[in-house]
Amino acid sequence: MKSKRMILAALVIALTCLAIVVPLFTPAVAACPAFGIHRYYSNAAHTTQVGQMTVYCNCSITMTGTKTIYIVYTPFDCSGGGIDP
Repeated sequence: MKSKRMILAALVIALTCLAIVVPLFTPAVAACPAFGIHRYYSNAAHTTQVGQMTVYCNCSITMTGTKTIYIVYTPFDCSGGGIDP
């Protein structure tokens, strides 16, 4: 009888520790990218636009074309209600 209580107590302690430790290792929810229009170009001279990503103030995203490392960013001002689709 005493050993069953000890096993039960150990199980409760183990589950409590698990409930505390597991959330520490779960990944955080990613924040949405910077609000605005992200225009992607084929080269560093920004001569040919090949893609565009728009991030609205409600964190919805529209994307067309291709992402590259050559980008021009135009921010939105989301403080006054912002721009939503």
